[in-house]
Amino acid sequence: MFAKIFEKRLIVIVGTYLALVSPVFSANDMTEESLFDMHAIMTDPLDIKVLGSTEKSGVISEKLEFNGDTHNGKPVRIYGVLGYPKDAKKVPAIFWSQSGMYPADEYVPVFYGKRGYACMCVTLPHSIWNPNVPFDTKNPRDANLTHYAIV
Repeated sequence: MFAKIFEKRLIVIVGTYLALVSPVFSANDMTEESLFDMHAIMTDPLDIKVLGSTEKSGVISEKLEFNGDTHNGKPVRIYGVLGYPKDAKKVPAIFWSQSGMYPADEYVPVFYGKRGYACMCVTLPHSIWNPNVPFDTKNPRDANLTHYAIV
């Protein structure tokens, strides 16, 4: 009984999602290469600056600032906290983007660092790209969420 109810709800949820999202993708026929400037993403200098470093519970936390995507011809500086186990050589990594207006801090990087992961937590530049406006399907290359994905 539960399985049939769950299956029907899942079908309704997936169907609704596809109905809402399909027009966005078919209207633009954008590929990853045309939406993102992969050459710039892979080659533009990050200009990383370490603002501070601490060790807590066997986890190194580094407060960083680096170049993200460009806005008005200049790179946007992104603030983040990188946490990783003290003696880490090769570990899996997690990218954590804070929700809402909450700034990056050490909590999530230390949480995952204690579990053997490297974790980068960033504060997205909401003052430059408003996260609360609808995705611009007519100009997806300059849409706020596209810039956030590049950051």
